Amino acid sequence: MNLDLSLAAAAERCDSPAGASRRYGSLAPTIFSKVIDKSIPADIIYEDDKCLAFRDISPQAPVHFLVIPRVPIPRISEAKDDDTEVENIFLTCL
Repeated sequence: MNLDLSLAAAAERCDSPAGASRRYGSLAPTIFSKVIDKSIPADIIYEDDKCLAFRDISPQAPVHFLVIPRVPIPRISEAKDDDTEVENIFLTCL
């Protein structure tokens, strides 16, 4: 597979930060993006190429963790049709 084509395809599918920026506009860094890039510490309990799960620093229940997509989507109402993979992650977690 041609690397240039796979990078372009990733950007179009919005499964990279660059693709998300093209799709949703330039997004300011958030606490979640900083957890993903590990510029702030977190007790990560799971991660793969689609999402990351970490323990809440101020849990409100005996088991309390957050699952965030690696692709920044500013609002669920702004999710596009091809963001269904990310939506499925959240539905699975519920």
